[in-house]
Amino acid sequence: MKRLFFLLALLFAAAPAFAQEDGPKVMARLVAEGQAAPGGTVTIALEEKIAPGWHTYWINPGDAGAPTTIEWTVPDGWKAGAIQWPRPMRVPFGPLMDYGYEGKLWLLTDIAVPADAKPGETVTLKAAVTWLVCKDVCIPEDATLMVPVTIGGGGADAAVAGDFAAARALLPVASPWKMAYALGQNLDLHVAAPTLAAAHPVEADFFPLKSGIIKGTATVELTPDAHIIVTGEIALPPNHEVFAKRAYEKTLLHVEPPEFPIWGVSIAGYGIGIFAFVDAYLRFDAFVGPGMLQNTAVSVTFDFDRPQDAVVDGHADFVVPAGAGFTLDIGGGLRARVAIASLEGRVGLD
Repeated sequence: MKRLFFLLALLFAAAPAFAQEDGPKVMARLVAEGQAAPGGTVTIALEEKIAPGWHTYWINPGDAGAPTTIEWTVPDGWKAGAIQWPRPMRVPFGPLMDYGYEGKLWLLTDIAVPADAKPGETVTLKAAVTWLVCKDVCIPEDATLMVPVTIGGGGADAAVAGDFAAARALLPVASPWKMAYALGQNLDLHVAAPTLAAAHPVEADFFPLKSGIIKGTATVELTPDAHIIVTGEIALPPNHEVFAKRAYEKTLLHVEPPEFPIWGVSIAGYGIGIFAFVDAYLRFDAFVGPGMLQNTAVSVTFDFDRPQDAVVDGHADFVVPAGAGFTLDIGGGLRARVAIASLEGRVGLD
């Protein structure tokens, strides 16, 4: 049975129930594809053997769950890449729809080898791995795993070559067919091509890659002429901020506060006085934003072979609040001043 898988950046997240049961539900290990060539890459597989009836999760776990994570510890100069996620399966979980894996899973990671790595040496790669495994309940598990890698000519290990080939065959690839998208309250994806029709596919699945946009699950329709139509409800945000609010303020006039004597007295050579003053500012204030897109609807026609011919059509309400005005602030108060009395005289010499 031929299956076609399409990945699009969309998902929804919810919190699963957790429990603890005796014994791990996933047995994990690291497998190296072969030797590590200086200046090249070596692929490491995280193998998960999942207990029957249980499942772990894809990069987008669906309505609940959490994906496997790998934190690598590698020698200086080595660099670990991202997890290469194989196509998942739909895993109904009560009223929810999850995306994940059952049985045996291989997650591949490419490790870059420095050019000055010394042939003949063996290095140890270490990974701190976490995953969530679920059945009727969910159990968080983790493991610290290590795998030795010999630096050499980069040759593959024949004993695991078939397993790595099978794992790579499950990785998604870019679609070679022209796709048309219609994005409004619903997302419609239309795929049609002569080669697709000639292949006579009997089933198609849709897996959103990221979270927060699709509500629930998408439906996939495979027409008799091999057109694939994917429809899902899109949770478009009611407001999308294009730019933040910006404010402007400028003082146009500042009146230096004049003083008016109210009361004064001289005591023991010191002058004490009370003065009233008035202070005034004239300011100009203005703001614009935030700029918001509302009621957005977009349709796109995109050919992967001719991306320059992509056609985008849509509409949105662009709302930008703005305002301006003058502010006159007038204030006042009292000040007290103390001064030393001065003496004047003459001194003569005969």
